[in-house]
Amino acid sequence: MTRALLAALIVAGVAGPVSDAATVTYHHDIAPLIADRCVMCHHDGGSAPFALDTYDDVKRRAALIATVTRNRYMPPWKADPSNGPFLGQHPLSDAEIALLAEWAAGGAITHPGHPCIDQCVASIQFDNGAVAAANL
Repeated sequence: MTRALLAALIVAGVAGPVSDAATVTYHHDIAPLIADRCVMCHHDGGSAPFALDTYDDVKRRAALIATVTRNRYMPPWKADPSNGPFLGQHPLSDAEIALLAEWAAGGAITHPGHPCIDQCVASIQFDNGAVAAANL
């Protein structure tokens, strides 16, 4: 009986809740994707209809982002990727799409106590010299 109880406790500990280290957060997981794949269009004055350059912007649209990436509507790419690779082709991987969905489903959280909730900025310079900044 003691061995059975011990085995049950070990299994419960192994199969218990996921630790905080495995939680998908904006600053660690999502901001780099948004800065790399979205901000080139989704910034103030950009070609997209709204900006995604702050945590609040992205959190407000987390469910929408999860949906449009899952359906591969975003990021837009008109050419058939199987005919490529093409110069500039940079689609989201299945793992990145799953990460966005997991983050949205988990409440679109940021890392509590992150030192740069709104102060850390990543900038992207485009070929035409334009610069877009995203708060990481």
